[in-house]
Amino acid sequence: MAVSVDTNSMSESSKETKYIEEGTHPARCVYYAELGKHYPMFKGKRAVYDSGKSMGEAKPAELLLHLVFEFPNAPYDIAPLCIKTSVPFGTNGEFINKLPVSDSLTSGNISLSFANRSKYMKFLNAMNSACGTTRKGLHEFIGEGFLIAVSNKVGTKADDAGNLPVYSNMKPEGIQKTSFKHPATGKIEQVPVPEAKGKYGPIFDWDNPTKEAWEGMPEYLRKAVKVAVNYPGSAVEMLVTGLGESPVEPESKPDDTGR
Repeated sequence: MAVSVDTNSMSESSKETKYIEEGTHPARCVYYAELGKHYPMFKGKRAVYDSGKSMGEAKPAELLLHLVFEFPNAPYDIAPLCIKTSVPFGTNGEFINKLPVSDSLTSGNISLSFANRSKYMKFLNAMNSACGTTRKGLHEFIGEGFLIAVSNKVGTKADDAGNLPVYSNMKPEGIQKTSFKHPATGKIEQVPVPEAKGKYGPIFDWDNPTKEAWEGMPEYLRKAVKVAVNYPGSAVEMLVTGLGESPVEPESKPDDTGR
């Protein structure tokens, strides 16, 4: 007999993973934190240059930024759905969706055309364009609303309920202003961006950290900060030590050669 499937008789999975669906959504920039400098890692070891004059040499540490965009209209059970940059994972100092800032960029020792190729400047330029501003840093956009294009990627490892994870991603090129020209009427339409639903701490400035900003930072980010290359002797270490917190030692520390 021919095979047929009656989906109406099937029960839903007991646990459903929610995610930001692919498409363009209202979003709000809600949190900014500087996580200190970290070595670029590859498969648990320090990453090296694979071409050019420095081929084979270990890449230098880079400042990582944690930037959070909340999507207030996306469905959620516990916390509002967000897209985050520079998310630490594992035990070897690796990060996903990194937002790095090089020393040459912050010092201005590169050409503008080269600087604009960096991920940081792509975010900054896109957000300035969307807001009609000329701001100098991403931290200045906290609270601003945007329209953001989101893409989805389905994972391969199912959870206990049999659901495959769906990951939501965004690129700086997908950041848009909240107004658009209606294709039929030619009028400028404004898309409202709801206020943020989650609670987020003050911005965390590496050079000028505050007790309120440190205490408002999620614990997993605090751990990442404590293992930053430039944490020892920094203003952040002085603050944390003054609060009576103990340091966190990395479980695996790469050597200076990347081997």
